[in-house]
Amino acid sequence: MKSIRLFRTALFAVMVIAASDVGFGKAWLELNGTDVRIEVAEDLSLKVFDGAGESLWTTSAASKPSLIVSKGDDANAEGMPLELIRAAQKNVKQFDDGQHRGHKIGLSDFPGVDVALEVVLGLSPAGELLVEIEQTGGRDTVRRVTGLYRWHIEPDPRNYVLAPLGSGYLIRADSPEEVNLQGYVGAAYSLPLFGIVCGNRCCYQIIESWWDANVLDKSTPGEGIDVALDWEPSLAKLAYRRRVLVRFARDMDHVAIAKAYRRYLIDRGEFSTLSQRAEKLPVLRKFLAGVEYRWLHRDPARPNEEELVLENIRRFQAAGIPVSFFYPKWPYEGYSQLLTNGAWWQAGLLEKPLPGGWPAIAGFADKVRELGCTNKVMVNPHPYAPSGPAYEADKATGVGFPSLSQRYASWATGLFLNSLQEHGLKYDALYFDGYSAHNGFPEHRDAQGPVSRRESFEAQLACFGQTRSRGIIPGAELARFWSIGACDFFFFTDWSADRLRSGEPVPLVPLVFHDCY
Repeated sequence: MKSIRLFRTALFAVMVIAASDVGFGKAWLELNGTDVRIEVAEDLSLKVFDGAGESLWTTSAASKPSLIVSKGDDANAEGMPLELIRAAQKNVKQFDDGQHRGHKIGLSDFPGVDVALEVVLGLSPAGELLVEIEQTGGRDTVRRVTGLYRWHIEPDPRNYVLAPLGSGYLIRADSPEEVNLQGYVGAAYSLPLFGIVCGNRCCYQIIESWWDANVLDKSTPGEGIDVALDWEPSLAKLAYRRRVLVRFARDMDHVAIAKAYRRYLIDRGEFSTLSQRAEKLPVLRKFLAGVEYRWLHRDPARPNEEELVLENIRRFQAAGIPVSFFYPKWPYEGYSQLLTNGAWWQAGLLEKPLPGGWPAIAGFADKVRELGCTNKVMVNPHPYAPSGPAYEADKATGVGFPSLSQRYASWATGLFLNSLQEHGLKYDALYFDGYSAHNGFPEHRDAQGPVSRRESFEAQLACFGQTRSRGIIPGAELARFWSIGACDFFFFTDWSADRLRSGEPVPLVPLVFHDCY
């Protein structure tokens, strides 16, 4: 058996390195799966064929795989564009990670700059293409990677792009309306999943290192659609190995793509249903069984409103409808015409956040709990107002920018959780307003040093984890894939900024996560 394995390895090495010697035209390298074969040109553009030799896909000629490189490590230095084919040294080795087999390509000796890179191209038997790129050496700095890879589809009524904007949209290639979407995965896009369907042919990409992935979906009337993935800098450099999976198949629509991504998450151990979560956090089952009744705050102008709220809850219950009570929702617009408050959602840190103070807040919440209701509270650690309790402390750092990482660090020590607990407010669920909805999380510098997008996302996940560790249900505003595993409920499936009037809405996120939130 060992000799057979050695023979297969030797045969594979001959196939992938000497492709040009066995009749594959101008291919520089080749990748082989069971039903998919890929020819790689020296500029790293691709041609994809099925097992019978029929052409399936060709990467767009409009944008060749390229770098933006700057001299030294100065983050402000002007970048120089450079196509990967300009490398004078190309060192090709065999690659095999147990799932994908192909090539590990070392690129160096570029004109005018000192950088070395490694590009990995590997293909699984089922037709999944692995693409990785990383800077491995040199005195200069790779800032961005563009054109690895870009796809174009013709304006045909059978052709469309699946874009994870909000809950999901199809963009038809023959649409008379222009669509120009571009932004970061996890911010502008709700999933790292982008699909292309041309008739019965399909390819879709799963972006595994998504934190700094910038994706373009551009539809031009009469010209078709371009889909491009650019790797943006992390704290001014490529910083880490970037990785994307591109899968080629036939007869798959958006439903089949969603199911395939769901299977991908299950296989990686990153998927758990609400039923599974409720086994560890039983109050979750009770919370999700009821309708939500929201009372924003105690208004001094309406002193009898408390009794009205309690009576309404009793009426719901008498009709057989369980109630989950959302109170208080810290106001930033003011309690009423009689009393204003400018602390925004940080009011939970104030000594007297609502009329009557903490005793009145906790006392009324207790009355609702006595009726058998679960209670949800909202917080939002990162918006700021000059009168907010954390504003002056952040201002003292001298950085002139709200310190996201400092607020996350404060949260990690239980700042908000401890404040609510110390003031006697009992609750079952904590709603992080804005956390998964925020369309940016820009990189920045604070008193503790530079903070990358990746660190911002990881800090938020730590907040959700700490909440659950105290037996409290964590929730957030929008369903973003990076928080699904850590959050138990979401308030919206989309919001107005995520609605694409020129697209065709499809339930992509619900198809993937329908029994998870």
